[in-house]
Amino acid sequence: MPSTEPQTRTNWGRWGPADEIGALNLISNERTREATQLVKSGRVVSLGRPLRHDLPRVADRTGPTHVLTVDGGDYAAGAVGAAGAYFADDFIAMPVGTGTHIDALAHAWSPAGLYNGHDPNTVRSRGARRCGIDKIPGIATGGVLADICRLHDVTALPPSHLITPAELEAATAGAGTPAGAGDALLIRTGWLTPENLEGRDRSTLEREEPGIGHDAADWIADRDIALVGADNMGVEVFPEEDPALRTPIHVQLISRLGVHLIELLDLEELAELRPERFLFVLAPLRIHGGVNSPVNPLAIL
Repeated sequence: MPSTEPQTRTNWGRWGPADEIGALNLISNERTREATQLVKSGRVVSLGRPLRHDLPRVADRTGPTHVLTVDGGDYAAGAVGAAGAYFADDFIAMPVGTGTHIDALAHAWSPAGLYNGHDPNTVRSRGARRCGIDKIPGIATGGVLADICRLHDVTALPPSHLITPAELEAATAGAGTPAGAGDALLIRTGWLTPENLEGRDRSTLEREEPGIGHDAADWIADRDIALVGADNMGVEVFPEEDPALRTPIHVQLISRLGVHLIELLDLEELAELRPERFLFVLAPLRIHGGVNSPVNPLAIL
């Protein structure tokens, strides 16, 4: 497919023409083994937000509908337990990209095509045949927190704050070793903390969020970081640096570089602990042909 987009750096072909997981190839068995050595105290920190009807989300995604289909009221109304056993059961319905989630490489692309030159026509209503979420193995690698809020001594970054490479460098300087090949980089903006939500018009949360831009994406590419997550709606800054482009960092990282994005993280507890490096663990749901997956990532200190 011919492309009119500007030529940019790319990982297409780097891991072979059939590759569908991109920079996750950088997480070798050896990298995972090394990451397990980062565990010192054994403390486990959840980085996922509770799934609630009122959780922060982008405007075109609804909150989850969660109901119990069998509960204590059924037995109180006369239902009989089986041989002395009683059960509750539940049902949830929501867009897969609601709440804390990871984007598959089939989630975003450019006129040139999906990551690695795969055909966008393979992404159909029945699912993505290429670069879907089901292609992602379980992830266990080194994690690094870039606490941009602490860097500026604020609880939340101001609207549309563009995070620079210099800020990422300074925020990760205390991580023992620099963020590097195969790492998970987690970026704290404070944008979705209860205090910041309370003081802002919710209609502007998505349109004015702080985040990374092209220079920071190049910094990430220079270091061969495998995946990037943030505690905002979409990792990248809004409004976009170039108003003619829609979500360019999604295209740059996902489509061109094969770097998966994790959105709507909760990094507050982790930030309080001020970790250096840690073991980062994430297992997406293996939704056949899915383009996103809800997740509850873990930082193990």
